[in-house]
Amino acid sequence: MSSTRATSSYTVRFRSRRGIVMMCWRVKQGGTDEEILEWCFEKGRRLNDGDLFVWNGFASKLGWRDSITPRLEERKKEMGIADRNDIQCIPDLIDFDEGRFPEASKTP
Repeated sequence: MSSTRATSSYTVRFRSRRGIVMMCWRVKQGGTDEEILEWCFEKGRRLNDGDLFVWNGFASKLGWRDSITPRLEERKKEMGIADRNDIQCIPDLIDFDEGRFPEASKTP
């Protein structure tokens, strides 16, 4: 990997972390969800349909064969459902936990 690519990756992660810290700071200042969302838009930008399409595609697969998979497996163990091979990503786990997963049963 070239140093340019490593620097670029680091820069993206730093900016992402900085944005999260700023957002947490803003939430602690108080306000309605709508006010905080508007603040986010003012400090960043509004998402367009393409942005939302990409985000939804990413989020719907989070934990499936990626760097989050070990955390998914850890959470399944903590919940006593490590043997549930049908729960393959974070959205599946959330749906299971909230009773929306097909044939969901919190007792394996």
